[in-house]
Amino acid sequence: MLILIEVSTLEMWPDYMYKSVDAVGIGHAPEIDYNPYASLFYVSFIFVITFFIMNLYVGGVTKKFNEIKSELDGTYFLTKE
Repeated sequence: MLILIEVSTLEMWPDYMYKSVDAVGIGHAPEIDYNPYASLFYVSFIFVITFFIMNLYVGGVTKKFNEIKSELDGTYFLTKE
């Protein structure tokens, strides 16, 4: 679980991906490119999580913008006449 959190921050995720691709099993020595489909998991996880986090960020900014706009009643940039 902690590895997935580290992968979602995009820090050193290729190292974990290569270790997963080379992993054979408990008590066995790693073999190069033993499980290449593990890389598909990492790439798809990164796409899903980064888009999810980006949507949360954009949604939060949009919500705050709309709150400020409604507080100011849309008249902040209008001159008084």
